[in-house]
Amino acid sequence: MKKIVFFIGVFVLILLGTPGAEEKNLLPSLKAAEALNQQFFTLLSQGNVDQAFELMKPYTQVSAQEMDKLKETTQRQYQILDRVFGPSSGFKLVEKKTVGDCLARYTYLELREKYPIRWLVVYYRPQLTWQTVILKWDIQINSLF
Repeated sequence: MKKIVFFIGVFVLILLGTPGAEEKNLLPSLKAAEALNQQFFTLLSQGNVDQAFELMKPYTQVSAQEMDKLKETTQRQYQILDRVFGPSSGFKLVEKKTVGDCLARYTYLELREKYPIRWLVVYYRPQLTWQTVILKWDIQINSLF
C-alpha cells in the first residue's frame, strides 16, 4: 500500500513539474488587467509585437501555441496593414463593458492613417482572479455602433 501511495505522489509531482507545462499568472483585479493592457498596447505601438505577446502569454488561458500563432499572424499582417492603412499612431480605449462581476471586455482602436483596427481583450474571473480568455483584432469597426 505504501508503494502505491508513493508512486501516485511521485506521478503527481512529475505531472505538476513537467518541463513545458505552462505556468499561468493571475490578475487580482481589473485595475491589474487594465495595467497589463496598457503595457501590451504600449509595446505594440513601439513595434514590439513579439514582446507584447510574450508579455500577455502568462495571463491567458489561450494555449501558448495559439498565442504564438496569433503573434506570427499579427507580425505578418502588420507589414500589409502598414502599406494599406498607413502606420499606427497609437491605441485608444473606446469601450469597457462588464457582465456581472466575472466578465470584462475592453475594446481598443489602433489608430492608423487611413483606417482603424479594432482590438478586443476579454477577461474572465471564475473565482478570485482574472485571466485573459480572448485576445483578437480585426477591422470590423462597424460593430462598434
